[in-house]
Amino acid sequence: MQVIILCAGMGTRLFPISNFLPKSLIPVGNKPCIRWIVDRIKSQGFDDLSLRVNAKDAPLFEHEFRDVPVKLSYGIAPLGTAGELLAMYEEGEITGSEFIVYYGDELTQIDLKKLVRFHESFRHPCVTLALVHGMRLDVGTVSIDDEGTVLSFEEKPPLDKAIWSGICVITKKIFKDGWMQANTDLAADIFPKMLQKQRLQKQQLIKGAILSTEWLDIGTISHWERANKLALEGKLECGSP
Repeated sequence: MQVIILCAGMGTRLFPISNFLPKSLIPVGNKPCIRWIVDRIKSQGFDDLSLRVNAKDAPLFEHEFRDVPVKLSYGIAPLGTAGELLAMYEEGEITGSEFIVYYGDELTQIDLKKLVRFHESFRHPCVTLALVHGMRLDVGTVSIDDEGTVLSFEEKPPLDKAIWSGICVITKKIFKDGWMQANTDLAADIFPKMLQKQRLQKQQLIKGAILSTEWLDIGTISHWERANKLALEGKLECGSP
């Protein structure tokens, strides 16, 4: 199954670091984030990898993967995560009836084969999200009574809800059904619309597989610092879960 890694975002939450390097190429420990991702995916037996990158960053990615058989897909300008996938579809770069989407700043240890098996156990959902628990908030939480007396304070607790890891399986018919649009985002634009139709018409469009692992990405400075610390301590695995 093809795995598409989206690396064309602007990385605005990582400024000023992303002024000098694309987010996916920012070092985590002893190697770029994208190499952790590619090594991890390949260790699970997935060899058909496509990276969607900004054309202006093409020389950097071509140099990084000069020794690794991955396909590079180039976009002239950022189109949003859904828009990038639509462009790849229209350019004939998406193969097979299903594919995996993997955000290029995502370091969560997801068992991709388990995710695919879950997806294929249902009758053709358009999307199956890889969900995890335990995301730690960047702020403390406080509870109070009706008189404003503080009852508890917890610094940066884990969120007691499932979150999307930025990894999912998508069925190719999502394009034929007209869901994907240019300059739109999967999480902000496409999935909410699909869920609305799923509720109203009781169609099976989106499923979610809860996987037992801790969420980790480099989407913000604080998240990158944590991932970098784990990598330097030898606690960030590049192999399969």
